[in-house]
Amino acid sequence: LLNAKTDHKVITEVVQEGNDFTWTQTIPNWTWSNKFSVGQECELATMMGSKFKAPVTLEGGKISIPFPQYHFTAEIIEDKLVMV
Repeated sequence: LLNAKTDHKVITEVVQEGNDFTWTQTIPNWTWSNKFSVGQECELATMMGSKFKAPVTLEGGKISIPFPQYHFTAEIIEDKLVMV
């Protein structure tokens, strides 16, 4: 799994319904998915499966989530969620 992003093409699907998002990443034999709502504390999972709670914010078109080991930021650009 640690080499997954370099060894395989990662397919990312993002579904948005208002302030609710579902983010799913898939490689052969592995899928990682999180559902979250902007403006709320949500239960999320790391790529390795550890669960944690964190607030999800949206400011200036950027979604921000403090994961335990890093800070996730993505920007909404032309109806796409792009990691920045």
